[in-house]
Amino acid sequence: MKKTCIIQQECGIGDVFFCQNIAKKYVEEGYEVIWPLSPFVYNTIPEHLCVSGVTYFDNSKDFPFKDKFLELYHNKKIVKDENFILIPLGWSQHVEAVKYERTMTAKYAMCGLDYRQWKDDIKIVRNKEREEKLYSSLGLSKNELYYFTNTIYATPPNIITKNVSSCFNHLNLSSLKHVEMKLLPEFSVFDWCGVIENAQYIITVDTCIMYFMEFLKLKSLKNYCYPRSGRNTVAEIHDLFNTNWTYYI
Repeated sequence: MKKTCIIQQECGIGDVFFCQNIAKKYVEEGYEVIWPLSPFVYNTIPEHLCVSGVTYFDNSKDFPFKDKFLELYHNKKIVKDENFILIPLGWSQHVEAVKYERTMTAKYAMCGLDYRQWKDDIKIVRNKEREEKLYSSLGLSKNELYYFTNTIYATPPNIITKNVSSCFNHLNLSSLKHVEMKLLPEFSVFDWCGVIENAQYIITVDTCIMYFMEFLKLKSLKNYCYPRSGRNTVAEIHDLFNTNWTYYI
């Protein structure tokens, strides 16, 4: 009989990105991995992150073992029997066995993995045609110099914004074009990779693009991050990335 693993991490493109190697672990252990996602995340992730043995589903629709998933949803612990396992990554900060871990590192700790391997063998499937179309629609020409800002975070429709302009006073940006990230219906957040890759400066609230950037050939001179919750966020994420970040509290 085949074994089934359901991963409970429905929101957060960055979280889903970060947890790809957790899914791989269970595939390697012989599980068929079912991963329900919120509609916005579902419309983004499958095209760009493809792992053999992992099937994504829109959580607003039916999917295998949905009744069992909903029944166990609030258990806040790994539930396992002979042919089934539920991994509650979305509840990582509430799982008793890893309660002293940080929110992100706890996701790996509860599965017996080292969070530092989150980038191993991960590949982004990029749609270069859409990236170029976005680049052009923003009025950017080849080799044009610009700085990139992103003020938005959280999973739609629950978007939150954060002001990221205080560092402008310390930078000489007047000669550069300003490109601000927006959610555009014809493009996915991954389609911004080309824009991010070629920016002179990157200024953003902490969000999923920080995970993407680990896989890009960045041209940026400086990268500035505005943590959502100030120093608490810096403590949570500071060692997840190799990209050199300056944090504005």
